[in-house]
Amino acid sequence: MKWVKYIVENSIIYFAGIGLYYTYKNAPEWYEVVSNKLARKKEEIIRKLPIVEKKLESIKEELAETAFEEWEKSFDKLPENGFSPSDIMNLTETLPKNNEWKKGKVSGAVYHCGDGLTKMVGKIVCDNFWSNPLHADLFPQIRQMEADIIRMCANLYNAEEIAGCVTTGGSESIILACKTYRDIGIAQGIEKPELVILDTAHAAFEKAAELLGMKLIKVKTSEDMDEPNWRDLETSITENSVLLVGSAPNFPYGNVDNIVKMAALADRQKIGFHMDACLGGFILPFSENPLDFRVRGITSISMDTHKFGYCPKGSSVLLYRSRELIHSQYFVNTEWRGGIYVSPTLLGSRNGSIISGAWATMIYFGRNGYENMAKNIIETTKSIVDKLREIDDIHVIGNPNICVIAISSKQIDINEVYDFMIKRGWNLNHLQYPNAFHICITPIFIKNNKEKEFLDDIMSAIAYTKNTPNDEKDKLGTLSMVYGTTQKIKERSFIKELGIYYQDLYYSLVTKKNKNK
Repeated sequence: MKWVKYIVENSIIYFAGIGLYYTYKNAPEWYEVVSNKLARKKEEIIRKLPIVEKKLESIKEELAETAFEEWEKSFDKLPENGFSPSDIMNLTETLPKNNEWKKGKVSGAVYHCGDGLTKMVGKIVCDNFWSNPLHADLFPQIRQMEADIIRMCANLYNAEEIAGCVTTGGSESIILACKTYRDIGIAQGIEKPELVILDTAHAAFEKAAELLGMKLIKVKTSEDMDEPNWRDLETSITENSVLLVGSAPNFPYGNVDNIVKMAALADRQKIGFHMDACLGGFILPFSENPLDFRVRGITSISMDTHKFGYCPKGSSVLLYRSRELIHSQYFVNTEWRGGIYVSPTLLGSRNGSIISGAWATMIYFGRNGYENMAKNIIETTKSIVDKLREIDDIHVIGNPNICVIAISSKQIDINEVYDFMIKRGWNLNHLQYPNAFHICITPIFIKNNKEKEFLDDIMSAIAYTKNTPNDEKDKLGTLSMVYGTTQKIKERSFIKELGIYYQDLYYSLVTKKNKNK
């Protein structure tokens, strides 16, 4: 019986050892699960406190009053009888409108390049109104136009091989890129592919990770948001990593990541490297430091044609270094009862008219046209940055040299500066961590000669913030009030609650009449 006892005892030791090994191996995941559960419970308790409830309801009431203008003639159901074309045109004249963007005081958002272009592109869009590239046999012109767009963009980024697609916007381009690398990782045997980004990367990468079931690894950047801790970045790449992301430039601060160094790191680790140029895609090739497929390690690039490509909204381009990569993006169903189904992007049916508008815009500008526009944007951006850096009370974040300038301050309340600018008619982007705001320079800003007015208003805003007694200052606007409050709240589920409420307001699910329901 001694041998039986020996086997039992050693088996217990063996299996206990195996158990301890896997407990240790999975300790971070266990700790994360337990920590998240405890954090959620804590937030549930705090959320029920009367003082918290009162504060959140106060913010919601402010949002409901100021977020959107309600239309008195809104439709709750289909009209019994259809309207005539003339009645519909008359009705559209009564809808809420805001044409302030035409004055050039808007950060990004509208990339308008003149009524002549709008008219020409509008005609081509109308001519292709019913087109759908899903049915290439019915709309061969759209297939040709999309192929042309991809080739032109690939040439702009010095691709040796043509591989890419037209998408509906930057978010879809980003999600598709992440999907490609996820599927490559799964094919290699990785159960939970990991996506590594800097904390300045676009939120669409976090959306992609959530939608695709990828593990997101976020690496902190320096105080000036322009460099990561390289040791932290290197150790963040594990055997499960499939993609590293760099921005050119990033959305919040307009800084271009160290793409060459990051791409080299990805190349050494044998993982994909995606350069997100959604914002600066049509400026970067004409900058002092163009970055493209000649940089070793870059495997894909996203660029929005509907930003500085000046194309109709709803168009972006995703490029790959090779056709082998894009094959992992395609969806192919060979067993569907409806037939063999092939789709290159997230959508099945797509808007061919937007593709036609993008094609027309790109050949309208040509390479020289884009280069001239890009140089104007870069020169204006640098000029404003140089002048802002002469002002002691504010701080330009990082080293922006493409199209975006972010402003913060440790001396004065930047929320008050932002609010002053809003009241002067500027439409700017509010940022957090740290509190800041940015402006994205566009052709309409330059056309309206807004540089001097912007700088003058910044100086006036600083003087107002510094010299006006608090009891004489105007009440902060809704957005400044919300940002000023939310950054003091550690429980981010409360902020998510406000975000959901805001989106409900957009869809009129909550109105002034039923805001407490």
